[in-house]
Amino acid sequence: MKIYAIVLAGGEGKRAGGNKLSKVVDGKPMLQWVIESAKEAEFEGIILVSGKEKDFCEELSKIYNISHVYNENWNLGMGYTLKKGVENLPKEADGFAILLGDMPYIKKETLNTLIKEFSNYKEIVIPTFQGKKGHPPIFSTKYVEEVRRVFKDMGAREVIKNHQEKVKFVEVDDEGILIDIDTFN
Repeated sequence: MKIYAIVLAGGEGKRAGGNKLSKVVDGKPMLQWVIESAKEAEFEGIILVSGKEKDFCEELSKIYNISHVYNENWNLGMGYTLKKGVENLPKEADGFAILLGDMPYIKKETLNTLIKEFSNYKEIVIPTFQGKKGHPPIFSTKYVEEVRRVFKDMGAREVIKNHQEKVKFVEVDDEGILIDIDTFN
């Protein structure tokens, strides 16, 4: 199975005072943690979709040798960033994981567990920690057209809602699937 990671890094980061993805968390820029976990996992490839912090994302994409796509409509919401990501999936992709650039604590082992589960299930896989749903979900590419029609800040939630019977929840031992960083003190 060829599963790609789409890293959404298009937001403005207003609640964090702007440019939050380049802010340092535990010694590194937050987005760098996300990319490193994805690189260490068993993804076929990574597509980094940028917005406001385009130059920073371009720099990271060169350092880590990953694909970079700029979303010129980043200010219209996460749905537009996700749309740009799925539009740039290679034709041979079987699935895609949606990683958020502000979730630096997800372990590579968790990503690999989800990839393995998806390879067996082939529909929609969502991680849970102590029963709470988290990120990243992995979708079959058969949902690409539906994801492309979702806009604003809905992301893929609408697709999940429309196909609840196709969702497999996978309990993981990783609280990082629930932790996003929105503010810095």
